Amino acid sequence: MLNSVEYNIIIVLLNTFKLTLALNILLIMSQKLLLFLVFVISNAYLLAQDSIKSISAIRVINPPEINGTLDDDVWKNVPAAKEFVQYWPDNGAPAWQKSEVKFLYDNSAFYIGAMLYDTSPDSILTGLSERDNINNADHMGIYLDPQGNGLNGYGFYVTASGIQIDVKVDQYDEDPSYDAVWVSETSITDSGWIAEIKIPYTAIRFPNTEIQNWKINIWRSITRYGQHTNWNFIDREKDGLLPQSGKLLG
Repeated sequence: MLNSVEYNIIIVLLNTFKLTLALNILLIMSQKLLLFLVFVISNAYLLAQDSIKSISAIRVINPPEINGTLDDDVWKNVPAAKEFVQYWPDNGAPAWQKSEVKFLYDNSAFYIGAMLYDTSPDSILTGLSERDNINNADHMGIYLDPQGNGLNGYGFYVTASGIQIDVKVDQYDEDPSYDAVWVSETSITDSGWIAEIKIPYTAIRFPNTEIQNWKINIWRSITRYGQHTNWNFIDREKDGLLPQSGKLLG
Protein backbone atom coordinates (compact mmCIF):
# COMPACT_ATOMS: atom_id res chain seq x y z
CA MET A 1 0.00 0.00 0.00
CA LEU A 2 1.29 3.49 -0.92
CA ASN A 3 2.25 5.85 1.78
CA SER A 4 1.24 9.51 1.59
CA VAL A 5 4.54 10.68 0.10
CA GLU A 6 4.43 8.10 -2.71
CA TYR A 7 0.79 8.92 -3.35
CA ASN A 8 1.54 12.65 -3.67
CA ILE A 9 4.43 11.94 -6.06
CA ILE A 10 2.14 9.88 -8.31
CA ILE A 11 -0.49 12.66 -8.28
CA VAL A 12 2.14 15.23 -9.26
CA LEU A 13 3.41 13.00 -12.08
CA LEU A 14 -0.11 12.43 -13.37
CA ASN A 15 -0.88 16.15 -13.32
CA THR A 16 2.41 16.88 -15.06
CA PHE A 17 1.59 14.29 -17.74
CA LYS A 18 -1.89 15.77 -18.22
CA LEU A 19 -0.43 19.29 -18.51
CA THR A 20 2.20 18.15 -21.02
CA LEU A 21 -0.41 16.30 -23.04
CA ALA A 22 -2.70 19.32 -23.03
CA LEU A 23 0.13 21.61 -24.10
CA ASN A 24 1.07 19.27 -26.94
CA ILE A 25 -2.54 19.14 -28.11
CA LEU A 26 -2.76 22.93 -28.02
CA LEU A 27 0.52 23.20 -29.94
CA ILE A 28 -0.71 20.85 -32.65
CA MET A 29 -4.02 22.70 -32.89
CA SER A 30 -2.31 26.11 -33.10
CA GLN A 31 0.02 24.87 -35.84
CA LYS A 32 -2.94 23.57 -37.85
CA LEU A 33 -4.82 26.82 -37.29
CA LEU A 34 -1.80 28.82 -38.42
CA LEU A 35 -1.45 26.72 -41.58
CA PHE A 36 -5.16 27.15 -42.27
CA LEU A 37 -4.94 30.94 -41.84
CA VAL A 38 -1.90 31.12 -44.12
CA PHE A 39 -3.80 29.08 -46.73
CA VAL A 40 -6.88 31.33 -46.52
CA ILE A 41 -4.90 34.58 -46.64
CA SER A 42 -2.70 33.39 -49.50
CA ASN A 43 -5.67 32.33 -51.60
CA ALA A 44 -7.53 35.56 -50.87
CA TYR A 45 -4.40 37.50 -51.84
CA LEU A 46 -4.07 35.62 -55.15
CA LEU A 47 -7.78 35.99 -55.86
CA ALA A 48 -7.60 39.75 -55.27
CA GLN A 49 -4.70 40.01 -57.73
CA ASP A 50 -6.50 38.00 -60.43
CA SER A 51 -9.80 39.90 -60.15
CA ILE A 52 -10.56 42.98 -62.24
CA LYS A 53 -11.90 45.88 -60.21
CA SER A 54 -14.68 48.18 -61.30
CA ILE A 55 -15.71 51.68 -60.24
CA SER A 56 -18.71 53.82 -61.14
CA ALA A 57 -18.58 57.37 -62.46
CA ILE A 58 -21.66 59.34 -61.43
CA ARG A 59 -23.46 61.60 -63.87
CA VAL A 60 -24.07 65.14 -62.60
CA ILE A 61 -25.94 68.20 -63.79
CA ASN A 62 -23.91 70.76 -61.86
CA PRO A 63 -20.20 69.92 -62.10
CA PRO A 64 -17.74 70.65 -59.29
CA GLU A 65 -15.58 73.73 -59.17
CA ILE A 66 -12.00 72.64 -59.83
CA ASN A 67 -10.22 74.24 -56.85
CA GLY A 68 -8.35 71.36 -55.22
CA THR A 69 -10.59 71.09 -52.15
CA LEU A 70 -13.32 68.50 -52.96
CA ASP A 71 -15.71 70.57 -50.86
CA ASP A 72 -18.53 70.63 -53.43
CA ASP A 73 -21.60 68.68 -52.33
CA VAL A 74 -21.55 66.88 -55.67
CA TRP A 75 -18.61 64.76 -54.44
CA LYS A 76 -20.58 63.43 -51.47
CA ASN A 77 -21.86 59.85 -51.62
CA VAL A 78 -19.82 59.11 -54.75
CA PRO A 79 -18.19 55.64 -54.63
CA ALA A 80 -14.42 55.76 -54.28
CA ALA A 81 -11.70 53.58 -55.76
CA LYS A 82 -9.69 52.29 -52.80
CA GLU A 83 -7.32 49.54 -51.65
CA PHE A 84 -4.35 50.34 -53.86
CA VAL A 85 -1.55 47.81 -54.26
CA GLN A 86 2.10 48.23 -55.02
CA TYR A 87 3.54 48.14 -58.49
CA TRP A 88 6.97 48.87 -57.06
CA PRO A 89 8.86 47.78 -55.03
CA ASP A 90 6.75 44.91 -53.60
CA ASN A 91 4.50 44.05 -56.53
CA GLY A 92 1.00 43.21 -55.31
CA ALA A 93 1.48 44.10 -51.65
CA PRO A 94 -0.86 46.67 -50.05
CA ALA A 95 0.06 50.33 -50.45
CA TRP A 96 1.56 51.98 -47.38
CA GLN A 97 -0.74 55.00 -47.54
CA LYS A 98 -4.47 55.13 -48.20
CA SER A 99 -5.91 56.60 -51.40
CA GLU A 100 -9.51 57.34 -52.40
CA VAL A 101 -10.41 58.48 -55.91
CA LYS A 102 -13.89 59.42 -57.19
CA PHE A 103 -15.25 60.02 -60.69
CA LEU A 104 -18.01 62.22 -62.12
CA TYR A 105 -19.10 63.11 -65.64
CA ASP A 106 -21.50 65.40 -67.46
CA ASN A 107 -22.19 66.30 -71.08
CA SER A 108 -18.84 67.99 -71.59
CA ALA A 109 -16.18 66.49 -69.34
CA PHE A 110 -14.91 63.74 -67.05
CA TYR A 111 -13.99 64.71 -63.47
CA ILE A 112 -11.56 63.16 -60.98
CA GLY A 113 -11.46 63.85 -57.25
CA ALA A 114 -8.55 62.24 -55.41
CA MET A 115 -7.81 62.25 -51.68
CA LEU A 116 -4.27 60.98 -51.23
CA TYR A 117 -3.89 60.36 -47.52
CA ASP A 118 -0.47 60.69 -45.94
CA THR A 119 0.37 60.16 -42.27
CA SER A 120 3.28 62.62 -42.66
CA PRO A 121 1.89 65.44 -44.82
CA ASP A 122 4.93 67.59 -44.11
CA SER A 123 7.00 64.95 -45.95
CA ILE A 124 5.03 65.17 -49.22
CA LEU A 125 7.50 66.15 -51.92
CA THR A 126 6.43 69.10 -54.06
CA GLY A 127 9.36 69.77 -56.38
CA LEU A 128 8.54 72.35 -59.04
CA SER A 129 9.22 71.76 -62.71
CA GLU A 130 8.03 72.57 -66.20
CA ARG A 131 4.93 70.93 -67.64
CA ASP A 132 5.33 67.24 -68.51
CA ASN A 133 8.17 66.88 -66.01
CA ILE A 134 7.37 65.10 -62.75
CA ASN A 135 10.75 65.96 -61.22
CA ASN A 136 11.15 65.02 -57.56
CA ALA A 137 7.48 65.23 -56.55
CA ASP A 138 4.69 63.00 -55.31
CA HIS A 139 2.12 62.49 -58.05
CA MET A 140 -1.05 60.69 -59.04
CA GLY A 141 -2.82 60.07 -62.30
CA ILE A 142 -4.95 57.80 -64.43
CA TYR A 143 -4.67 55.57 -67.44
CA LEU A 144 -7.86 56.05 -69.45
CA ASP A 145 -8.81 53.57 -72.19
CA PRO A 146 -12.03 54.87 -73.82
CA GLN A 147 -12.00 52.10 -76.45
CA GLY A 148 -11.83 49.45 -73.74
CA ASN A 149 -9.54 47.21 -75.77
CA GLY A 150 -6.23 47.69 -73.94
CA LEU A 151 -4.49 48.88 -77.10
CA ASN A 152 -4.46 52.68 -76.91
CA GLY A 153 -5.36 55.24 -74.30
CA TYR A 154 -4.33 58.34 -72.40
CA GLY A 155 -2.43 59.17 -69.26
CA PHE A 156 -3.16 62.25 -67.15
CA TYR A 157 -0.97 62.95 -64.13
CA VAL A 158 -0.64 65.80 -61.68
CA THR A 159 2.03 66.35 -59.05
CA ALA A 160 1.40 67.50 -55.49
CA SER A 161 2.73 70.90 -56.59
CA GLY A 162 0.20 71.10 -59.44
CA ILE A 163 2.37 70.26 -62.45
CA GLN A 164 0.45 68.57 -65.29
CA ILE A 165 1.75 65.62 -67.29
CA ASP A 166 -0.19 64.05 -70.16
CA VAL A 167 0.76 61.22 -72.49
CA LYS A 168 -0.71 58.84 -75.01
CA VAL A 169 -0.27 55.21 -74.01
CA ASP A 170 -0.36 51.88 -75.75
CA GLN A 171 0.18 48.38 -74.43
CA TYR A 172 3.85 48.94 -73.67
CA ASP A 173 4.86 52.60 -73.81
CA GLU A 174 3.98 56.25 -73.28
CA ASP A 175 4.18 59.05 -75.86
CA PRO A 176 4.95 62.36 -74.10
CA SER A 177 4.42 64.42 -77.27
CA TYR A 178 0.67 64.41 -76.60
CA ASP A 179 -0.50 67.73 -75.14
CA ALA A 180 -4.12 68.35 -74.27
CA VAL A 181 -6.01 71.18 -72.62
CA TRP A 182 -7.41 70.13 -69.25
CA VAL A 183 -7.82 71.62 -65.79
CA SER A 184 -6.37 70.54 -62.46
CA GLU A 185 -5.79 71.96 -59.00
CA THR A 186 -4.05 70.48 -55.97
CA SER A 187 -3.70 71.29 -52.29
CA ILE A 188 -1.92 69.87 -49.27
CA THR A 189 -3.95 69.29 -46.11
CA ASP A 190 -3.39 67.91 -42.63
CA SER A 191 -4.49 64.50 -43.94
CA GLY A 192 -2.41 64.34 -47.13
CA TRP A 193 -2.98 66.01 -50.48
CA ILE A 194 -5.87 66.51 -52.88
CA ALA A 195 -6.02 66.46 -56.67
CA GLU A 196 -9.08 67.65 -58.56
CA ILE A 197 -9.13 67.25 -62.34
CA LYS A 198 -11.40 68.06 -65.27
CA ILE A 199 -10.75 66.34 -68.61
CA PRO A 200 -12.91 67.73 -71.44
CA TYR A 201 -14.15 65.17 -73.95
CA THR A 202 -12.42 67.25 -76.63
CA ALA A 203 -9.08 66.06 -75.19
CA ILE A 204 -9.75 62.38 -75.93
CA ARG A 205 -11.30 60.13 -78.56
CA PHE A 206 -14.00 57.64 -77.68
CA PRO A 207 -16.61 55.62 -79.60
CA ASN A 208 -19.76 57.38 -80.77
CA THR A 209 -22.02 54.72 -79.31
CA GLU A 210 -24.78 54.73 -76.73
CA ILE A 211 -23.01 52.13 -74.60
CA GLN A 212 -19.46 52.98 -73.58
CA ASN A 213 -16.92 50.40 -72.42
CA TRP A 214 -14.18 52.47 -70.86
CA LYS A 215 -11.36 51.04 -68.78
CA ILE A 216 -9.29 52.88 -66.22
CA ASN A 217 -6.44 52.50 -63.79
CA ILE A 218 -5.12 54.87 -61.18
CA TRP A 219 -1.49 55.49 -60.28
CA ARG A 220 -0.02 57.03 -57.17
CA SER A 221 3.65 57.57 -56.44
CA ILE A 222 5.13 58.50 -53.06
CA THR A 223 8.60 59.68 -53.92
CA ARG A 224 10.20 59.50 -50.49
CA TYR A 225 9.39 55.78 -50.37
CA GLY A 226 10.22 55.10 -54.00
CA GLN A 227 6.79 53.45 -54.06
CA HIS A 228 4.43 53.30 -57.04
CA THR A 229 0.92 51.96 -56.51
CA ASN A 230 -2.14 51.13 -58.61
CA TRP A 231 -5.83 50.76 -57.98
CA ASN A 232 -6.17 47.72 -60.24
CA PHE A 233 -3.26 45.34 -59.73
CA ILE A 234 -0.60 45.40 -62.46
CA ASP A 235 1.52 42.26 -62.52
CA ARG A 236 5.08 43.17 -63.49
CA GLU A 237 5.53 39.63 -64.82
CA LYS A 238 2.85 40.21 -67.47
CA ASP A 239 3.28 42.23 -70.66
CA GLY A 240 1.58 45.57 -70.93
CA LEU A 241 0.29 48.13 -68.43
CA LEU A 242 -2.84 49.45 -70.15
CA PRO A 243 -4.40 45.99 -70.68
CA GLN A 244 -4.31 45.44 -66.90
CA SER A 245 -6.77 48.24 -66.19
CA GLY A 246 -10.03 48.03 -64.28
CA LYS A 247 -13.54 48.81 -65.52
CA LEU A 248 -15.17 52.23 -65.48
CA LEU A 249 -18.94 52.02 -65.12
CA GLY A 250 -21.42 54.82 -65.64
